[in-house]
Amino acid sequence: MDRKTPNHKSLDSILSDIEALEAEVLHIEARLEQAGPGSKTELQQALQQLRSTITTAHIRYNEAHNSQLPLFKLPNEVLGVIFRLAQRNSWFDTLRENPGIDTQVRISHVCNHWRDISLSLLPLWSVFRYRNVKSLQHCIPLRRLEIYLERSKDYPLDLWFNLFFDGTFNNAKASVESSSWPQILKLLALILPHIHRVRELHITAPDGKINDFLSHLEKASAPALEFLTIVGEKDRELFKGSNWSPNIFLGGAPRLKYLRSDDAQFSRPPLQSIVQLRLEQRADSIRGSPVFSLSLLEEILTLPHLEILSMWGHFLRIEPAVLAQARPKIEARKLTHLRCDGSPSLLPQYILSHVEAPALETITFSCFNFSETSPAGPPVNDFPSLHTLVLI
Repeated sequence: MDRKTPNHKSLDSILSDIEALEAEVLHIEARLEQAGPGSKTELQQALQQLRSTITTAHIRYNEAHNSQLPLFKLPNEVLGVIFRLAQRNSWFDTLRENPGIDTQVRISHVCNHWRDISLSLLPLWSVFRYRNVKSLQHCIPLRRLEIYLERSKDYPLDLWFNLFFDGTFNNAKASVESSSWPQILKLLALILPHIHRVRELHITAPDGKINDFLSHLEKASAPALEFLTIVGEKDRELFKGSNWSPNIFLGGAPRLKYLRSDDAQFSRPPLQSIVQLRLEQRADSIRGSPVFSLSLLEEILTLPHLEILSMWGHFLRIEPAVLAQARPKIEARKLTHLRCDGSPSLLPQYILSHVEAPALETITFSCFNFSETSPAGPPVNDFPSLHTLVLI
């Protein structure tokens, strides 16, 4: 039979062979019931060989049948695109519902042809997403991550880890006290030898519980890293530090363009290439006093590539007297979109009176307070490109 160009006749022929083999199996089984001890062994061996032959014939039939389907006649490159789209479209439900078997794993088990294509498609295995589901805490996918890291070879990695039970920040204590927590930390340890090829790294974890992992990133080089998220729990200390001194990726992260952090105490990568910066506290209960300094704010606003800035939370307090102080404008040359929280600080008023942003197109201010605000100097057009202003 020509397995590359099968036809209906070859399929019928295989089916006929299978039927004949199955009839022979029935015949031998009938003989076994009446056979004496001396001939049973020989008949059992013959029966085992027949069943193996039937299994092989079924595989040949399935391959021949599949090869006639339109989907199996598509070029490998087109199938690869379809596989990647199927993988991408499955992410939303996978993250929202209890995680199951990844789409790429299902694809690789359809048939030998699909398996060969999927195993050779490195992007399918370069994406790993883990969510700590309480009902599955006994099943930490260490081996699955190892396989993905091996199959993706040198392809850039996109990694997501939500280490709170069922994605709920209120479960921080229960998460770290669970018996599975040491195994979860091993997931993070597995990626350390591959940091040089990580393109996206998103970690949501209880405060301080992944410090050992972060310590291994201190002197690391991340030449491929473009997107970084490190978000902690809600009830936490405030930002501590009046300047941005990197404490991870000191070996360099020259392509890092997106950072989301709920406070910079948790981890501070280099910001020289940042395009989008999100400093967003999730704190429900805030302790202490903010010490995010105006000099640090100026340092952030003047980042050379910064286009999108979101500052949400109790980072700093600006006194009304500061607004009236005349000083050179802070020039945010590339800033295009800005949103910030005005409670309890006067940050929006400070932005309006002390910042010049010629490319700024949209502003969103939350808790804008019109009282006790005296801008320094006469009003000027510091935002000539502005077309949208939202006051919440």
